[in-house]
This record gives sequence, structure tokens and C-alpha cells, in this order.
Amino acid sequence: MANSSVNSFSSAFSDAQYFESGMVRSEEIRRQLDSSSVRDKLEAMKRIVALISLGKDASLFFPDVVKNVATSSVELKKLVYLYLEHYADSNPDLALLSVNAFQKDLTDSNQSIRALALRVLSSIRVQTILQVIIWAIKKCVKDSSSYVRRASAFAMIKAYEMDSSVGDDLQSSFEILMNDRSTTVIGAAALVWREIFPLRYELLHQHFRKLCRLLIDMDEWSQISCLQILMLYAREHFPKPTNFHNKVNENGDPQSKEKLDKQPIEKLFSSKDENEDSVDEDLLLLLKESEYLFLSRNSAVVLSAVSLFFHLAPCEMFLEKAIEPLVRLLNFSCDIQFVVLQYIFVIATIEPNSFLPYLSCFFLSERDPHHIREWKLRIIKAIVLKGSVEFLEPYIASLMVELRYYLQREENAIAHSVTEIVGIVGERNSSWSFLCVEVLSKVATHSTSNTVVSTAMSVLRHLIQIQPTEHSRIVSYLCCHLMENNVMASTAKAHIIWLVGEYRDLLPFKMPIELFRIFCTQFVNESNEVKLQTMNLGAKLLASSSERIREQQKEINEENVMAMSTEFHDFCKQLLSYIVKIAKYDSDYDVRDEARLFEILMLNEENSTLYKMTSNIVSMKKPASSLLRHEESLFIAKKEWRENGPILGSFSHIFDGKVVSDISLPNWSVVSKCKELRIEDLHQKKPTASRPEYALESNSQNVERFYGSESSSGSEEYSSEEQVISSEDEESERSPVTPESISGSSYTSDEEHNLSKERTNTMMKTESSKPSTDTVSGSNQSLLEIWDDQSLVSEEFAKKKNDEFKGSQVDLVSELNTMWPASKETLLTKTKKYWKRLVNGWNCGGIEIDYYVSKHASVYGLDVGIVCLLMKNTNSFQVSNIQLLPYPNNEEGEMEEQKPELLASEEAFALKENELKELALHVKFKGRPEQLPLELECSLGKFPVTFRFTVGEILRPEVLNISEFEKRRNVMSGMLQMESRINIQGTKVMSLEDERALEEFFHSTIISTTNVAQVTHARQESKVGESSLHYSARIRGNEKLVLISLSWKASEWKKGIFLLLNSEDIVIGSNLLQFLKRQIDNAASGFQLD
Repeated sequence: MANSSVNSFSSAFSDAQYFESGMVRSEEIRRQLDSSSVRDKLEAMKRIVALISLGKDASLFFPDVVKNVATSSVELKKLVYLYLEHYADSNPDLALLSVNAFQKDLTDSNQSIRALALRVLSSIRVQTILQVIIWAIKKCVKDSSSYVRRASAFAMIKAYEMDSSVGDDLQSSFEILMNDRSTTVIGAAALVWREIFPLRYELLHQHFRKLCRLLIDMDEWSQISCLQILMLYAREHFPKPTNFHNKVNENGDPQSKEKLDKQPIEKLFSSKDENEDSVDEDLLLLLKESEYLFLSRNSAVVLSAVSLFFHLAPCEMFLEKAIEPLVRLLNFSCDIQFVVLQYIFVIATIEPNSFLPYLSCFFLSERDPHHIREWKLRIIKAIVLKGSVEFLEPYIASLMVELRYYLQREENAIAHSVTEIVGIVGERNSSWSFLCVEVLSKVATHSTSNTVVSTAMSVLRHLIQIQPTEHSRIVSYLCCHLMENNVMASTAKAHIIWLVGEYRDLLPFKMPIELFRIFCTQFVNESNEVKLQTMNLGAKLLASSSERIREQQKEINEENVMAMSTEFHDFCKQLLSYIVKIAKYDSDYDVRDEARLFEILMLNEENSTLYKMTSNIVSMKKPASSLLRHEESLFIAKKEWRENGPILGSFSHIFDGKVVSDISLPNWSVVSKCKELRIEDLHQKKPTASRPEYALESNSQNVERFYGSESSSGSEEYSSEEQVISSEDEESERSPVTPESISGSSYTSDEEHNLSKERTNTMMKTESSKPSTDTVSGSNQSLLEIWDDQSLVSEEFAKKKNDEFKGSQVDLVSELNTMWPASKETLLTKTKKYWKRLVNGWNCGGIEIDYYVSKHASVYGLDVGIVCLLMKNTNSFQVSNIQLLPYPNNEEGEMEEQKPELLASEEAFALKENELKELALHVKFKGRPEQLPLELECSLGKFPVTFRFTVGEILRPEVLNISEFEKRRNVMSGMLQMESRINIQGTKVMSLEDERALEEFFHSTIISTTNVAQVTHARQESKVGESSLHYSARIRGNEKLVLISLSWKASEWKKGIFLLLNSEDIVIGSNLLQFLKRQIDNAASGFQLD
């Protein structure tokens, strides 16, 4: 009873009550706004904002809200400014009363208030205060907070919309924003260029390369705008690559077929392209930096990157890099699928072969709505229609099985499209025609849906027309079913009667006459189209019997043969005369007209010229129409649109015609323009990305700005900048961050990048554990190894890839794990490596396997981990049909449900003598470090293989900033908190060098044994004389949070290092604490501070 009372009391005073309509009258809200109590005003503003969020008009409160602009309450002022920004357009005169307050708040100590004041001021569409708005913009572009500077960029756009003549006044402010150090501001400045300075490319020349490099660090919506801007710039200033168009389809190069097959998992991260020599170096820079965006979690960013590659990249590079990320988006919601399918359809009409490896992705699902099914079938039709016959061959069998299933489901909505696809497949290759005819004939004779039967017979008739001799058996089969009254659809009956009449010479002599007799007896009860075909069949039989009599009179004179032919001729004539007399009085005028026509032409004088001409016309073979020509007219390949048409994804592509409002791409430049102007000024301050590539002292709160609080594909636009950026900039107000303050030395970002390369190479030179890098060539080395454990990569391979990937910017978690620098006497050689031996060759048929659990996220879900394997054939001969399969186990129980589950693995393959192969398994964890029994199947037999995952391997990194970490650790106290003490050997007093070595030792040990993400570095957040390391992760399978902290004092380190662990899962937390303590103790056995 007490609990229910407390719950009802708390719910009554929660924010949810403000969304209950009709709870408070408008007079009460006005009274609260006029009250002297800040609490009453705050409650009234919450109700008003709730009304706005519900879509209701709250403009009647405008005069009462304006009076509260000068309040001292920050929370109330934010709500007031939000309201004024929403209604300043509709009440500009009243809003002018508060201009002085807005100007005053531009100097407020709170960055949110300053930004809101500028937003409201720029929302007042009154020409008289335009100069005040411009003054405020020029003031705010130099603000210390990047949040305010970003707001000034959007204010510039509003000012320009008010009066387009202020563009020149805003140019200086725009240039300041483009030289900003924050990527959030640069992204907004790029949007300013698109809205205010379109086609003024001279403003972008010196910033082009900077925009390319900072694409990965911008927020998602700025990335979309920048991609479009850079696409237009590239088309205007770069020459077209020499191999922009694909030559494979035209030449039919069989070697290109291998490029269409699915590649190993590291191909997604590969940047090697055979066509780089034919691309301008600046265009290649744009393409390489944009390639990282294919891994974005926002579908709009991925689609924008695909559009950029579609219009700028050489064809082979586009097909290699963009197709797989595009198909991956089909796993998203139906709304996103609809847009993605339109992209794919446009590309499939131009490069259909590229989607053949992913043909199964377009198979229909039970959950697909009707419009998604239509687009998937259109894509399959385009692939089958325009794909190469040679490339289609391996996929036809699975496609026909799927299409047969759709027809058996008897869904009328998709029957027409499915049968058309079957017909196109049969017409493309005569060897496939028999399979298609068999499928359609079975459907036509066994389906109970008239629509499905009719559409199947229509396509079946077309395929039989193409090869009538080969398919005569099918015509006999259909004729027998029709005579047995097994076909009920009128359209199907008409098609079968037409086929029997057209190819009567290929059938047994009496079969067409018997069919004609049967339908004469039931002529009155048939539909109009069946009646017409029945009369046509009678006319054809009569004409062919007359012709047969004439031929026999010339060749032989046997009376019995002549008598038989005459008998059949008279029989056909009597039947035709019978149905003609009935049809003359039919209700349909088409039937009556044809009956009168045959009565005059066929049933009168048989030896007349008119009769002979009619017989010849009726007996003439009808030419077969082409489904291919008909469908090609519907699929207009937009190859010219790729060069100078609308941008991919615009309305023009959706509506199959150019829309006036769409932006058309400019033509390619003949030569590279303004190359000397794209060299950045090295004396100006370089913009620092909010997520530095390798900086040791990077602020972990910056990571939160871009990767911790961004929305996913369905997220709203960048309307919550305050929440995203506030934490960083409030700190910057207190102590502005400069390169000098971070590192103590004034080096530029380029120097920092070079330094990071040296550090990376230093880490890569350390001794690696098995498998030996001597046996692994650079071409076979997985990029996952670079990100997960750089010490395992050969020096040659590291140098080769270091420049291409610029520090592996693609994966945040992996970058966090490799940020830590290597000192002169690196301790990485004393820590354990990721690779672990799974099975030796002597007990697994000569197949030697090493593995580690990657930190990367799997496409199958957050609870699924990627287990990377390295297999080696130690035999002196080839081993084939190698495949890892789930171990057959019939046990059931509670423990069985907690065991990991294998979701996906690679298909069977072969290994030559001493050959190495990388592959990846997708394993679903259940929240416990249980064993995963598998079975290695190969040509030598079957061998059991068991993964014994540690408690650190079932974690996945969770990125948190320090404030979130502290907040969640305070909540997870009591039984959820565990601690332990670690002792380090040594006698000397800890110096700065020793402190750094100790930090590096702990960091490398934890990162190499657990899949966690670092929260912050010790020297950044700890007090003087104290050091701390913080890590966070979630448990795969139950998504419970785990927090790890290491802390010590430099003056008291001999007393021990404190290991604190907070876990929502007590069992996992206890095991993880013991596991970490054991790993650190083992690694610390060779570490001393002497």
C-alpha cells in the first residue's frame, strides 16, 4: 500500500504530467507566468513546451512569455528562449521588445544561454534589426565555446534568408569559421557555404584537403552536407578518371568474375585499389577518406558516401568499396530499406553483375511490406535482365527455387512480377528455358489462384513460342489437363487452346480435334476469351485438314487415307458450323463479329480464292514477341546520369525523370584546376579534430561528442547540440585547450601525425608471439590485427599500411586501445598478445589454428563477437573441404542455454602445403564464459575443436566519458562493487619515468587480455601525485555494464595498487576481478621498479 502511494505521488509530479492535455486551463498558465515564484513560472513553461511538442498552438502565451526573458534562472531562461525561437517568426513586433535582453545574454557566462540568445535573435525576421544580427554573428564566431560558434553558423544562414545582400558582409565570418579548430564548427561552416556561397569555389580551395581529412571526425549530419559539397567541388575541378566506366560487361572478361565473389572480412577495411594511378591525387584523397564513412552507423551517411563513389570513383573501385556497405543497410528498418532499394535499383540497371553475390539479400521475407517486395522484385528483374549470362549461371538454381516458392504461395500481388522474372530467365538462355517451362507448367496446372495461373500461362505461352519443337511435350501435357477439366482459369484455358491450335502439327493427330469437340459441347458456358479461341482453333483445324487433303491428292491415291482425311475435315466443319450458329446470338459483340466472319470466309465455298487466302492467314505461324525488349524499355540504364545527371538518391532517380529542384552534377573538368590553391597554409593553426588520431593527451570527453551521444540512423537532426557539446566547452571556458597546453610543445597536427607514425612503428617492432610474423606475408595479414594488436604485425606490412590508413581512424575502440604511446624501453614485450593457440596440428589432421576475439562489432548484433582465426596446413599435401561446424550435441538443460552459439562461418575451402588462411566466425555469447564445442571437417576426417573463452573475451567495449563513468560508478555500489590490491616489486622512489612506465604496463596488460574501452588517462583527470586508469565495457549476452579502475599514489606505491571493479552482474564481476588480478600478477613477475 505504501509503495503504491509513493509511486502515484512520484508519477503525479514527474514531467510526464505536463503532456496530459486539458489538465490545466490557459488562464492558470498565464497566472503562473505572472507569478513572482520561479517555481510556478518554470512549471508553466514546461506545460507550454509540452503543448508545442504535442503539435498544439501555444502562440497565445507569447506576451506572457516575453516578460520572463530577463529571469535569473538558467533553466527557466532556456525554456523561454526555446519558446521564443519557435514563435519569433509569427510575433516579430513583440519579440523586438526583448532584443536588448538578447544582446545582454550574448555575454552570459553560460554557453547554452549565449547560443540560445543568438538563435532567438536570428529568428526574428525583422529587417530593422538585421545589422544587430550581423553584429551578434561577428561577435559569436570568435566565442571561446565551439557550441556558440556553431550556432553562429546557423544564424548566418537565417540572416541570409532574410536579406541575400548581406552575403559579402558574412564572408569574413565564414572564413573565420572555416579556420576553426573544432570539427563541429567546420561542419556547420560547410553548410553555410552550400546555402550562402554556392559555386564560389575559391572559398574552398585552401580548405579542401582539410575537409577531406576531417570528414571522419565530423558529426553525422555535417558529414552528409560535406560529402555533397566535396562531390560538386570534385566534378568541377578534377578530370574524369580514365576507367570511370566499367569495361567488364562489354568485353565479357571472365577474370572479372572472381572480383564479384565475397572477400574475407578484412576486405571491408581494405584501401588498396588497382585504379589509383588513373585518379587525381586530391580526388583519391577524397575517396580514401570517404571510404571510412561506409562504416558509419547512420544510414544517411553511408548512402551519401555511396552516392559520392557512384559519381566520382572509377567503376571497379566503386563496385569494390561501395556495394557491400550498401547491401548491409538492408538489415535496417523498412523506411531505410525503401530508400536503399532505390539506390540499388539505379546501380543494378548499370552494373547488375555486382549484386549477384548478394542476390539472396533481395529474396522476399514474410515481414516485408508490399512496397518493399515490389522493389526487391524490380531489382531481381534488373539483375536477371541485364546481368551477364556467364555470371548468372551459378545463381540460377537457387533463384528458381525461390521463385517457385513465391508462385506456390499464390500471392496475387507479386504473381505478375515473379512470372515475368521466370520468363526473362528462360529467354536469356535456352538451357534455362526447360527449367522455367517446367516450373510454370506445374504452377498453371496445380495452382488454385486464377491470377497466378493466368500470369503463369501468359509467360509459358511466350517461352513455348520461342522453342516450340523442344516444348511440344509441355503442350500435350497442358492439353490433357485441360481436357480433364483441371484448369479453371479462363485466361489459362484461352492460352492453352491457342497453343494447341498454333502447334497442332506437333501433337498427336486426334488430340486437337478431341479438345475442339469438348469445348464445342460446353461453348455456351465458357467466357468470351475462351469462345474466341475455340472458334480460332476450329478454323485452324479446318484449314489444316483442307491443306492435308490437297497434299494427299497430289502425292498418293489411297482411298482409305483420303476417306479418313475427308471424314476429319467434315467433322471439323460441322463442329465449327455448330458453334458459329450459336455464337451469332451471343451477348458479346466480339464473339458475334468473329462468328459472322468465319461463316462467310470458312463455311461457304471451299475452293474459292477467298477461302484459300483465309486458310493461309489462319494457318500462318505467329512470331514470338520478346520479353527482353519489352522489359528493357522499362529499365532505362542511366549511364549518362552518372556523369552529368542528378545526384544518386534524388527525386529524379525515384521518379525516373529529371526533377527541376534537384541539383545536377557539373561536367568533369578537362584538366586539374587550382591545384596550387589547394595547398594549405602551414603557418596558420591547424584545425584539431575533436578525436585526435594518436595524441597521447587527448581529451576523452571529445569522444563523447562524436561517438557517445550521437543518434543512429533514425535519429533526429542536430537539434540537441547543447547536450552533445556542452561538457567540453564549459571546461574550455575555464581553461581553453591549446596544443601547447596539451603537450607542452608547439607542434602542428602534421608533426603530431608523423610522431604518431614513429610511435606506431616502435610498437610494431616488438617481438610477437605465435603465429610468427615471418610466416605471414603482408598481403595475407589482416587489418584487424593492426587495430587489435599492433605488435603482431610485421614491420614491412606496418610501413605499407601506415600511410594508407592514417592511424586506423575507422574504429574508435581500436584506436583508443592503440593510443597509448611506447616509451624508449617499451614493456609491450612483457605483456600477453591477443593470439592464442586453439589446436595443434598433431591432433587436428595437420591443421594448426590460432585465434583471438576481436573488439569489433558484428553485423549480427551487439551480443555477437567476431572470433578471428589463422589456419595453417602443416602437412606436405593439400587439404580440401575445410569447414568449422557446430559440434553435434543432443544435451539440453540450463547450462546448455548459456553456451555460446556459432551464427556464421565461411564456406568450405582448401589449404595448400604450408598455406595460411584468415577467416572470421560470428559467435553469439550468452553472458557467461562457457566453452564453444565445434567440429573441424575436412578431407582427412572430422576433429573436435573447443573454444575456451575467458571472462575478458566475452566483453565488448563501451565508450564513456569521465563524468558518465563517475556517475555510473556511484550508482553501482554496495554488492556491485569489488576491490583488490596488487603489489609491484621495487625499492626506489617512483619518478616520472617510472610512473609513466607503470601506467603503460597496466594499460597494455588490461587491453591485451580484455575487450574494454579506455575512459581517460591518469595525468589528465587525476590529482597531482595520484594516477588512475579507467575502463568500461558491457557483457555480451546481457548488456550489463562493467567498470574497471586502477589507482595509486606515487608516494605510496609500495603499499599496493588498488583495483576497483563495478559490475551489474555480480558473478561476472567476481570472476573478472580474479582474472585481472591473475593476469597482472603474472605479467608483473618480470616487472620491477629498481
